[in-house]
Formats: sequence, C-alpha cells, structure tokens
Amino acid sequence: MAYEPTKWNTGDDITAEKLNKIEQGIQNEQEGPQGEPGNDGSDGSRGPRGPQGERGPAGSDGFGTEEQYNDIISRLEALEGSE
Repeated sequence: MAYEPTKWNTGDDITAEKLNKIEQGIQNEQEGPQGEPGNDGSDGSRGPRGPQGERGPAGSDGFGTEEQYNDIISRLEALEGSE
C-alpha cells in the first residue's frame, strides 16, 4: 500500500498514531524504487522425467512420392555418369 502523507496544519496535535504512521512509511521505503532487471541466471538442474504420454496415431507408410523417387534416381544416374 502506498504511503499517504498526513496534511499537517498549524496547531495539529502530534499523536502516537500519526508518528507511528510516519515511522511505518519510512520503514516501507527503505528498499527504494524498483531497479532495472538483472541478467538471466544459469539454468538449473534438469527435473525428474515426466510420465509416458499416450501413443499417437499411426504414421504413413514411409514411402516417398513418385516425384521424390524419380529425383533420387536422377541424382544416382548423375553421380554414376560423372566418373
């Protein structure tokens, strides 16, 4: 909570409550304003392994497309012809 200064007028009584409010405001401000953020620290140690996840759906058959196959054959033929 931000400190709200007391508006003093001539003749106001100085009470323990008002003095304690001043003291508390001073104590709360001992840290000063927020500074600039510092540099990131080093990474901590690795945490424990988590539980096994659910199995995902089956993947494709792993065969390339006809275009990919033809590209591979062209490369092989080019390599064989360069000797």
